[in-house]
Amino acid sequence: MSVSGTQREAGEKWIADFYHLMETFDFGKWTETCLAPDVAFNFTNMPPLKGHEGVLSVFGQLAGGVNRMTHELNDVKVLPDRIMAASTVNYGFINGEETSMKAFGILHKGPEDGKAKRYDIYGDFTPVLHILAALQTKA
Repeated sequence: MSVSGTQREAGEKWIADFYHLMETFDFGKWTETCLAPDVAFNFTNMPPLKGHEGVLSVFGQLAGGVNRMTHELNDVKVLPDRIMAASTVNYGFINGEETSMKAFGILHKGPEDGKAKRYDIYGDFTPVLHILAALQTKA
């Protein structure tokens, strides 16, 4: 099953807006705007989390340590029931360090739906977590 050109464009715009809003670090607004209140959230190898609180518990770890985050979309696939995005994520930290990583996100929503019902993220976040841990020990 495929999507129409209009649906593909709507899905591509939605995922670009999704990442741009994430990059503002207003995670409350981001979750309210893009994710269903009872969203199922799967972050790498962590146990599944549920709802905005679960998403915020992960992304809240960036607060205070990361001052810049950008997503370069490398490949986007819009399907009838999900949008998949391969990206390069660039992080800038308050101590001047920078790191980049590859990530793959799957948002379970139709191209014209407003909010995702499920959000899966795959990637090796070790470099990001390592720098955040070093910043915490210096604080």
